[in-house]
Amino acid sequence: KTPDCNPVDPEVPGPGDCASEAWASLARNVDDLHILYIADRQAGALDESGWTINPVNYLRIPGGTTDDPYLCASPPPVYAGSLDSNAGPCGYYELTTGDEVSTTLRLYNTGPGPMTGTITGLYTDPSDPPGWLRIDGVDTADYSVPSADSSTAVVTLTAASLTPGLYEGRVLVSHNDHLQASPDTLSITLAVDWCPCLADPECDGVTDVLDVVKTVNIAFRSTPPEYDAFCAFARTDANCDEVTNVLDVVWIVNVAFRGADPATQFCAPCPQ
Repeated sequence: KTPDCNPVDPEVPGPGDCASEAWASLARNVDDLHILYIADRQAGALDESGWTINPVNYLRIPGGTTDDPYLCASPPPVYAGSLDSNAGPCGYYELTTGDEVSTTLRLYNTGPGPMTGTITGLYTDPSDPPGWLRIDGVDTADYSVPSADSSTAVVTLTAASLTPGLYEGRVLVSHNDHLQASPDTLSITLAVDWCPCLADPECDGVTDVLDVVKTVNIAFRSTPPEYDAFCAFARTDANCDEVTNVLDVVWIVNVAFRGADPATQFCAPCPQ
């Protein structure tokens, strides 16, 4: 016991001068403190003090008190967070200029105490145009999750002011779970107009005879290939093997004239 934080009266009536309180028990999770303890009227081993009849005492300390010796620490939260995995097969979100896409940030609190913090969207390159990564419509949003509960926030990616290219961002989630690092960092990648004309060398949104002619010219007639900005593959490189040859001609012919599904014929290039 310390003099400045003693929850019971140190003067226990008894025959000796060595009274003490011992063998206390307390529930693991409580609102009020419910303490059961032995008021030992003559401390020491049996051969030191003899037999005494000792009361078993109950002490209740209200959890909301502001008295320093009796102040109860707030129970902690347990944090977990994740972004829904609705990105493309390369792990990034792909948009054309002017479009937007949303995903869901999920926050979980499995602890006994409330969880609070902020969610912030940041750009890896500070020179990125502002506003392409937003949290519930703003750059930074506060949140609160009760005990044993969850919450969500909408993360929106907008390509309205972005030029073709690859954009790296981070969603930072601060929290009051002191057993884990804060903020938690969740990475997010956006590709804008990434290889928009792959397997469509005319770049008119349809694979037809004009695209077949261009592919044949590049594969067999030494015509130089055409590339889109930020794309490592030529427009006629339908299988993304970095060369335009007979295989690309066959695949583009399959889509243009034989009703093949572009999703099964053409590759989906990931950033290089």
